[in-house]
Amino acid sequence: MSTPPIKFGILGCAKIARKLSRAIALSGNASISAIGSRSAEKAAEFARENAFPASARSYGSYDAVLDDPDVDAVYVPLPTSLHVQWAVLAARKGKHVLLEKPVALSVAELDVILAECESSGVLFMDATMWMHHPRTRRMKDFLSDSSSFGQLKSSEVPVTETLQLGPMRQRNIGEIGGRPQSTDPITLGFEQLNARFDKMDRRVANLERRADWDKRHRRYTQPTYRRPQHHQSDRTNLLATHPVGTRRALGCRWVESNFIFPAGKDFLENNIRVKTDLDALGVLGDAGWYCIRSILWAADYELPKSVTASPDAVLNNAGIILSCSAKLQWQDGRVGTFRCSFLGDLNMDVTITGTEGTLSVHDYVAPFQEKKSSFTTVVKSGATLETREHVVTTELPQEALMVREFSRLVGSIKYEGAKPEKEWPTLSRKTQAVVDAVKVSIDRDYEIVDIVY
Repeated sequence: MSTPPIKFGILGCAKIARKLSRAIALSGNASISAIGSRSAEKAAEFARENAFPASARSYGSYDAVLDDPDVDAVYVPLPTSLHVQWAVLAARKGKHVLLEKPVALSVAELDVILAECESSGVLFMDATMWMHHPRTRRMKDFLSDSSSFGQLKSSEVPVTETLQLGPMRQRNIGEIGGRPQSTDPITLGFEQLNARFDKMDRRVANLERRADWDKRHRRYTQPTYRRPQHHQSDRTNLLATHPVGTRRALGCRWVESNFIFPAGKDFLENNIRVKTDLDALGVLGDAGWYCIRSILWAADYELPKSVTASPDAVLNNAGIILSCSAKLQWQDGRVGTFRCSFLGDLNMDVTITGTEGTLSVHDYVAPFQEKKSSFTTVVKSGATLETREHVVTTELPQEALMVREFSRLVGSIKYEGAKPEKEWPTLSRKTQAVVDAVKVSIDRDYEIVDIVY
């Protein structure tokens, strides 16, 4: 017997709430019951523009949504600085909480939210949408296949394996020499290749900083700059093309995740993600959240021992991070790296390398097509590499699948007496712990920072 739909209230009229409004309507087990804004007129306008059902109520405050007895759960897309206040109040009013990422400005803040949700018996989930796409499950199946993927690579594996790369003749990849102008590991010695990429990285960093720059405080003094046109494309393409051999050569960074997009001038001056009083984590809390979650996902959520931010962070005048990168280091030598930025061409790539194979995906944050996505695997087959593209279809977009899963869990609590899932709060807390550590590393001039959990 099917249960009644879970009734949602939405706090605020953020742009992302438009996507979630549609997701709720598509989910099949949820409906919109209310929306609150700082003015009833704005809430009503948002409801009209997004085709809310006629029964949905528009309120001129967030409190009114929480006081509505017809609301089972709330979606909170407010600025991060407001998350503690409103998520805690929602939980106290018995509303289940679907919270936008980053979920808090620190683990300490998140702990306040999670404690209230636990004591009130309500579900907590962060709105990391890609986690709910069927492609994510298919990719995890590949990573769990010891014969195809093997184990996540350590950075200490020697470069001695003999491979057949495509139609090229068999070579020992530790002995390849080549032309310094090339970025192909078949024609370029790996030491030269690494040196060339280091030079490219420095050039990219210089391009990103081509504005008036205060070197002492690492702050932009103007919002204008020149954006590099090819950013990480050479390195990313290389890693996707020759994943096994190249990973060994480049230090075996077993997982590399990127989320970069070109924010315009208006965004860099006015968006809440560049305001200290609204979203003080900047790009680290926004795009960096996705990168860090993807690395932890690949590691089955085993936390790294330490993190180190790279000395290339770009901050605005207010000290908000606009671009940064970091390395996550595990006790056993495994390494994950990520780069997040508002200052580059679009890049949503993840590459994960194992002892037997490699997985790569180019749009992990948001598939380029709503109902069709793919990922690529490369598996050793004797002395050759076998490349395969895996296509995954879905009838619903990932955000609707997220709402469906959230509502299913809420329904089990409301109608079946189940206890709130503890998995989702744990994933959020681990992700936030790494975000915190990267922020500390940047603030301390790129020190190594141990993960405290």
